[in-house]
Amino acid sequence: MLYKGLSRVLLAGFLLLLGPALPGQILDNSLLQKAKSGDIASMYRVAEAYELGKGAEVNPAEAARWYQRAAHAGDPAAQTKIALFYARGVGVPKEPDIAARWLIRAASSGYGIAQVDLGIAYLTGAGVKHSDEEAVRWFREAAAGGLADAMGILGSVYLIGQGVTVDYGLALKYNEKAAHHGSAIGQCNLGKMYELGNGVKQDLDAAQGVVSAGGQTGPRRR
Repeated sequence: MLYKGLSRVLLAGFLLLLGPALPGQILDNSLLQKAKSGDIASMYRVAEAYELGKGAEVNPAEAARWYQRAAHAGDPAAQTKIALFYARGVGVPKEPDIAARWLIRAASSGYGIAQVDLGIAYLTGAGVKHSDEEAVRWFREAAAGGLADAMGILGSVYLIGQGVTVDYGLALKYNEKAAHHGSAIGQCNLGKMYELGNGVKQDLDAAQGVVSAGGQTGPRRR
C-alpha cells in the first residue's frame, strides 16, 4: 500500500545530496574568518559551501567539521545536518547512534525538521529503539510548530494506524491542512483518500483535483 512506504520515502527525501563544485570558486575569506572567530551563522555557511560546492570544492569532511562546530555551538539546523552526515557516513564514520543523539538535541529545542527526522528514526529504529508511539509524538510536535510535511505524515499514520488508532477524521484534518500549506505528502494522501473513499465519499474527479489544485478539496474545474 502507498502509505506503507512512507518512512523509506521520507528518509530518502531528508538525506543530504552532495552537488558538484563549480570550477574556479574560492571560499570567501571574510566568511571563513568570521566562522573561525565563532560566528555560528558563518560556520553554517562555510559548512554548506563545502557540502554543496558553493564557493569551494566539495569536501564532505570539511563540511562535517564545520557543521559539527556550529552544532556544538547550539545551532539546531547544524545539529540536524551533522546528524544526517552521521546517518549516511558522509565526511564522518556512519554512526546511527551519534546521528540520533544530535537529532534529539535539535528536536528538543523545537526545530521542526529535526523533529520529523527523529520521528523517522523511531519508525525505522535507526540509532534508537523502534517505537511507533515515539515517532508519532515527534511528528505531532513538528506539526504543532507549523511544519506542513509533519501534518501530512500525521495524516498518513492516522490512515494506516501506525502508532495510533486508525481515524479517518483526523487523517482528513491533517492531510487537508498539509495540502493547503503545499505539502506534497498531504496532497498525495488526500488524493488517495478521495480515490479510495477512505473517510470521504469516493470521488475520482476530486482525487485528481486535489493534486492539480495544490491540495484544495473538491472536483477539478474544467
